[in-house]
Amino acid sequence: MPAPPSSPVDLESERAALARARDAVRAKLAALDRIEGGGADALADEYIAAVVAGAVERMRRELVVFGRIDDGAAWRIGLYGIDDAGEQLVVDWRAPFATGFYQASFDDPRGLDRRVTYVGSIQDLFVEDFLDGEVTGSSPLMTELSRSKGPAMRAAVATLQSEQDALVRLPPTERLVLRGGPGTGKTVVGLHRAAWLVYNDDRLTAGRILVVGPSDRFLRFVATVLPTLGESRIVQTTFDRLLGPSTGAGSDERWLGLLDALEADLVRPDGVRLGRRRFTADAIAELAGP
Repeated sequence: MPAPPSSPVDLESERAALARARDAVRAKLAALDRIEGGGADALADEYIAAVVAGAVERMRRELVVFGRIDDGAAWRIGLYGIDDAGEQLVVDWRAPFATGFYQASFDDPRGLDRRVTYVGSIQDLFVEDFLDGEVTGSSPLMTELSRSKGPAMRAAVATLQSEQDALVRLPPTERLVLRGGPGTGKTVVGLHRAAWLVYNDDRLTAGRILVVGPSDRFLRFVATVLPTLGESRIVQTTFDRLLGPSTGAGSDERWLGLLDALEADLVRPDGVRLGRRRFTADAIAELAGP
């Protein structure tokens, strides 16, 4: 079990925890390298070494850990779970235990003492102390919103709001339909939901989830977001590739009269508005009398 935190904003402790998590992943990748490379030819060994080096480099660029929840012990929350010799160094954001990171509030702290969020880097911490009722640092959500929007929504998983998180974590048997205008967070919730399902539903694998988008441009955007949620194996395609290009089946002039009548009925006013009050045609007829 992790040791109790000595201070809610102890940067040295956070740096040490992050370094240990990265070292653990690096060791596992190196072990995989040895297993895969045993008996292989030099070209295969070189390829595997390049893959491992690329993964380590991505770890350096990414925030493997983006937050922490304390309940007497400090639990780091990140893109994926990391353990070392049976000790959980980082909890996957999709794990049930990580729900408190998104759902805890001062009104309902979910049994937590505090929540710590990294605002872009480990050197900038946003601390919510539920015991003392104090907040220090810059809000990660407002910081992210103030930045120019990038293509990858890199901080979305760290700034997911409690209402969005509740939708993401609905039981796998629940059907979820997201409706709203541009910029209302539909894509954010939808992609988080897909990544959450892969992690939590044993019946689903990444290959059994299909993301269908309107264009290749949208899918390129999706392809940059999913890895930041700890999932990169979900299949993606466009409507045209899935169903084939759509073409008109033909025309029938007999429908024109019906369409004209339907349009006239839709645009025909069925009442009169006087000031703030609106009178229907039936009400007007009743007032007018025979």
